[in-house]
Amino acid sequence: TNWKIVPNTPYPTSITIRPNASADIYVEHATTTTSEQVQVTRTITKKIQDKTIGTATQTLSFTRNQVTDTVTGQPTYTDPISQYPEIDVSYTGYIPTTDKGSIINKDGKYYLAAANAETDSTGKPINTNVTVSYTADQNVKFTQVVNYMNGTTNVGSFSISGNAGETVNDVTKQIEDHVPTNYEIVPNTKVISTITFGNENPDPVNVQVQPKQTPVDPNKDPQNQIRQ
Repeated sequence: TNWKIVPNTPYPTSITIRPNASADIYVEHATTTTSEQVQVTRTITKKIQDKTIGTATQTLSFTRNQVTDTVTGQPTYTDPISQYPEIDVSYTGYIPTTDKGSIINKDGKYYLAAANAETDSTGKPINTNVTVSYTADQNVKFTQVVNYMNGTTNVGSFSISGNAGETVNDVTKQIEDHVPTNYEIVPNTKVISTITFGNENPDPVNVQVQPKQTPVDPNKDPQNQIRQ
C-alpha cells in the first residue's frame, strides 16, 4: 500500500517456481495530486524614517497542484503560476528603496518590481510584507514663496528653497531681512519662524507691511508730526 512500481522499470510478467529463485521489482512512494485554490497578498508599507506615510495591497488568486507523498504524508507544490505585477511607489521629492525585491526607475517614476508569491519551507505560497523606505532626493527642491502685502497690494516677494523633509529654522530673520526698501512689517504681525518642506511647494505666505515711518526731530518740527 502507498507504493508503486518505478515507471519504465522492467519486471517479470510470469514466474517459474524453483528453489531459491527471486526477482527484484523496483518501487517508489506513490503520490496523490489535488488542485489547490490559492489567494495571497503582498502588503507594501511606505515609510519616511519611522513614520508610515501609506500602504498598498496586491492580491493574487490562482490554482495550482498539491502533490502528496502517500508514504510520508509530505506535500509538495508546483511553482506559482502567477506573480504580483509591478506597482508605482513614487513619492515626489524622494528616492525609494525596499527590503524585498527591487526598485525600477523608468519614465520618471519608481516601481516596486513584479515578483512571484513568497513560499514557506514546503513551497506553499504565503503572504508577503514589503517595506519601501524613502530618502530625500537632493536634486529636487521645493520653494516657499513669501509675499509682502501692503493691504491687498503685493509690493515684493522672495522665496526660500529646501529639500523634501528639510526644516529651515531662521525664517523670521530671512523675512525681516528681505522686507522691500522703504517698507516695514506692520507691528504685532505674527511671522512664521520655521518651514518644514513636504513633497510639494507649500502655499505662499503673506506678510503685511506698511510704508516705513520716520520720526521727525521735534526741535526741528514744532508740530511734532510724523511724516511718511
